Amino acid sequence: MGERPTAAATTLTGDGALTMFSQTAAGAEALVSFCVALYDIPPSNRVAGSLQDIRIPGSQPIVLGGAAYVPPTHPSTGGDWPTSATQTSFTFRFIPANTTASLAAGDRVAIRIYVKVNLNVPIDLVYDNPDYPASLQLNSQ
Repeated sequence: MGERPTAAATTLTGDGALTMFSQTAAGAEALVSFCVALYDIPPSNRVAGSLQDIRIPGSQPIVLGGAAYVPPTHPSTGGDWPTSATQTSFTFRFIPANTTASLAAGDRVAIRIYVKVNLNVPIDLVYDNPDYPASLQLNSQ
């Protein structure tokens, strides 16, 4: 989740990008569908932008949209996900074309990541580590 609430009302264009290091566990070959969902976290009654009070009416996360990424399958391995820690990046559109999403001043953005794998293979996502930089970019007007 974003470290700081938005300082001013912000209009998101719907275009974004995610970069993070990832790998399959134990170097297994796998086919992966990688999905993200983005949420607007309004200030709660107690802590601005906190998930602490998501059950209080008016402070629940608001779904902004989502996107999926399915990398091309490598012809020699049959897999499509890195088997060792590799920087993985993709661009996406999380809302329909020709639309925007609005964030009020004081709101934060949260991301939820969903991973579907064709086998029973765990996926390692590396973030919040200075040796493996990760970033979420959301374009605004």
